[in-house]
Amino acid sequence: MADIFISYARSDREKVELLASALEGEGYSVWWDRHIDSGAEFSAAIERELEAAKAVIVCWSEEGAKSRWVKDEATIAHRSNKLKTISLDGTEPPIGYMQFHSHGMSSWKGGRDETQFVELRDSIAAHLAKLGGAASVASSTTSVETPTAPTPTAASTDTSIKDRLLKPVPLAIIGAVVVALIALVTVLRGPSAPSSETIASESGIDASPSIAVLPFIDLSPSGDQEYFADGISEEILNVLVRIQDLKVAGRTSSFSYKGKNDDLREIGSTLGVNHILEGSVRKSGTQLRITAQLIRSADGFHLWSETYDRELVDIFNIQDEIAQSVAEALAISLGLQEVETVSNERTDDTVAYENYLKAKTLIRDRGFDNLQSALLLLQEATTRDPNFIPAWVQIGAAYGLLEAYAPGEQAEREYAQWRAIGRAAVERALTIDANNAQALIMLAQYDYYDRDFVRAMVSMERALEFAPDDAEVHDTAAQTAYFLGYFRQALTLATRAAELDPLGPINWNSIGHANSALGDVTDDQNYYHEAIRSYQKSIEVNPALNFPYTSLAGIYFHLDRLDEFDQTIQSGVSAGALPPEARQGVAQLLDLTRQGDDALRTALTQEDIPDLIKFPIAKRLNDPDYAIMRHEEYLNSAYQHEVIVLFGVSAEQRQDPRWKAQVEKSGILNLWQTRGFPFWCRPLGTDDFECD
Repeated sequence: MADIFISYARSDREKVELLASALEGEGYSVWWDRHIDSGAEFSAAIERELEAAKAVIVCWSEEGAKSRWVKDEATIAHRSNKLKTISLDGTEPPIGYMQFHSHGMSSWKGGRDETQFVELRDSIAAHLAKLGGAASVASSTTSVETPTAPTPTAASTDTSIKDRLLKPVPLAIIGAVVVALIALVTVLRGPSAPSSETIASESGIDASPSIAVLPFIDLSPSGDQEYFADGISEEILNVLVRIQDLKVAGRTSSFSYKGKNDDLREIGSTLGVNHILEGSVRKSGTQLRITAQLIRSADGFHLWSETYDRELVDIFNIQDEIAQSVAEALAISLGLQEVETVSNERTDDTVAYENYLKAKTLIRDRGFDNLQSALLLLQEATTRDPNFIPAWVQIGAAYGLLEAYAPGEQAEREYAQWRAIGRAAVERALTIDANNAQALIMLAQYDYYDRDFVRAMVSMERALEFAPDDAEVHDTAAQTAYFLGYFRQALTLATRAAELDPLGPINWNSIGHANSALGDVTDDQNYYHEAIRSYQKSIEVNPALNFPYTSLAGIYFHLDRLDEFDQTIQSGVSAGALPPEARQGVAQLLDLTRQGDDALRTALTQEDIPDLIKFPIAKRLNDPDYAIMRHEEYLNSAYQHEVIVLFGVSAEQRQDPRWKAQVEKSGILNLWQTRGFPFWCRPLGTDDFECD
């Protein structure tokens, strides 16, 4: 039986033959039917080979995307967790398969040293290595010097600068205590209570296994162990999310109930889960008492509870003991696949572990002072244990956020150093575990900031491969795809993030961004309406987040719904999400708009009118000069954040040769030529392109 099965449409035979030959040259055995007939029924031989293969490469193309046979094979491969997809001609995957990220092979000429093939080869190697027993495939690795986090500079109290879209991704918290659920087997199978499936069906919740882990309560005498209780809760969540076919509500959704006493049935209904795990932690010196209980959300029935009295010094042994019990109990009682819970991310140093937990809380709280304090803690943690992966990743996260919270002049002066140290920390984590999803998605962000967009997409896709059910990985990937013009992919990723973490406001904000961009490039008003609903949902979930107010207001202004534009900004100010001076800007913009287009054109030339007002004016007037001028200034600036050349321009402006030159200058055109063009743009020959 072969290592790799290739699924393709008959019209793609020539390129598939090249692919098979190249893979065989790397030492893999490859099966592909040279006489395949599109639409034919599965033969016994095909079924055997498909089932036996360790990896299945599905080849999308104009014809392949239409083939029922290829789609069926893709579905079977996905169910077996061995699906890899490629695009032979730039065709996007068909509906139902867009969440699986395709390697772009449209410009591949057949060489084994070409970038497109190397990326596919490395992805397959990583997948097979994960399974074990894979064919040995050599791939290049980069030696990364272990970075030392420097002592942060003097703290600043200026925390008014808002986050950029680079966000730290939650990690598996190594060493946290996980609650055992072995007794769940007997309880769920006992005759004394209705089954979870029956109760869930009657309540309207999907009967498939699902759970939310609520933040454990800190009952310590001094009440100063909240970070420790949160760590335990997160470790439980991170263990459970590894179990295939178990839906686990995301951290943001679960932790939104922190400090509240909501009815568990309402929580289950809101999060769409049929089980809830809650508990408490009491830590006094080195003594720990951990209690936990599992509750059926539909009727509040307590299925299981347990109390553990242990010593802190035993925390990591306890984690291994109890975490395995969680997985085994759920696997047996709910019919789920068992999972190995012991992780190579753990540390045996309790001081390093507690420093890590404290630092993670500081990073979540944001602020320049907090980030610098977190870095000091993480520096000590990695000094005590140089192989503590989550601490290295959090160093990368903290340095990625520093420039968003530092005073403007300091950010412009030190951002390059911060980014270099942050990247080195993430790469250090990847030298320990090349498949760590949180490190990979963080690396994608640093690649993006360094304008290495091709590598950013590769890192992003690998992160998604190793964390298929991580909401924050999906949302960060959605934001990356959005800024690089892959708006449909961004929508798919953000929607998945919202499914996993429905009370995560940033997920709904990302859905809004993707829909808004799709409205811009298609002129389909339905996308704008969906964007409005998504931004409104984001505001509903977290009224204090500023992004959705400004984005929602922008759509209303574009659609000439000026009253709603005004109301949105006023609401943002009232909620404390926007500064009071935003009211002045709105009043100024509304006054200019009501005066007519001549007044708006004059405003574009006035230095006292801020850019925040000029951009929507230019878009409203369909004036390409202002946006293109500002894009050029941005591209020529040494200090850059997001790539903005794809935004703030109309369909007519996208035909402007100056804009096309900026797309090339930014590096996005090279990405599109390498990885495939988004649906709204297409190549013209080898050096030119056009967009709708």
